[in-house]
Amino acid sequence: MWGGLSFEWLPTAEELKDFPPPENWTGLLPDEDHGWFTGIGNDGILEWIFMNIGTTNKYYVEFGFNAATFEACQANVYNLYLTHNWTGLLLDVDNENPKINLWRHQLSADNIVSVFKQHNVLKEPDYLSVDVDSIDLWLLKAIFEGGYRPRVVTIEYNCNYPHDCTLTHQPTWSPYQGAMVYGVCLGAVDTLAQQFGYTLVHVVTFNDAFLVRNDLLKGAWIRPFVTFEHTGNHEHHVVTSWPNAALMIDYSTYLHTNGDVEKARLVGNAYTRAINNLYRKLFYE
Repeated sequence: MWGGLSFEWLPTAEELKDFPPPENWTGLLPDEDHGWFTGIGNDGILEWIFMNIGTTNKYYVEFGFNAATFEACQANVYNLYLTHNWTGLLLDVDNENPKINLWRHQLSADNIVSVFKQHNVLKEPDYLSVDVDSIDLWLLKAIFEGGYRPRVVTIEYNCNYPHDCTLTHQPTWSPYQGAMVYGVCLGAVDTLAQQFGYTLVHVVTFNDAFLVRNDLLKGAWIRPFVTFEHTGNHEHHVVTSWPNAALMIDYSTYLHTNGDVEKARLVGNAYTRAINNLYRKLFYE
């Protein structure tokens, strides 16, 4: 959907060889758009991205799906499935529906690749959507390390921290806490993207980050993600149980200490306490 209209077709990568996109196509992505099914505008943004990089297999993977049907879930892939005849794999911890290829799995960094192999996921799917409010970064990292190279990735980010913060949930899954200790911060998403040859091309305020594989950008102008006004949505309550704060670790510290989770946890805990105290004074006192 662009300017209130949906594209009736999405070009293949082969078709785009004769009609290359403008170099500034990423700069034409809107800060927001109106979506049919996602509620946050991802439908139109994804269409615009694929209009400019093309498709190869129209195959998607999305997790967690959080419902048993498309109609009950604001799935990022629903428009691609319904309007453009894409197919793919849906995964969720609670729901299952073979009719739409939705399967129940408790995902972890240790099993995500084997789950992909079990369901014959293509090595280079056109699109991957990650949203589990927990170990998102570690799942995506394991997918990349397992040799999977989706053309486009969206991943929900934690909007409660500054944009350059590199905090992320610890590698071990835990239920969503209903506070600011969940998921992955935008700076950590950007760091992971650069590690594996992806570029953060767009941010939907308070929700998803969009990554495109570097070889598909072909010199496209990239608006620096730090210019997006995506923080400040303090809809999540401040932390009230400090053991929960220990769930967040600093990904930069993790990398610089050769994977020392406990050192990364110390930094993450201190940062979370500082931000939490600031929010408490600003919004709750």
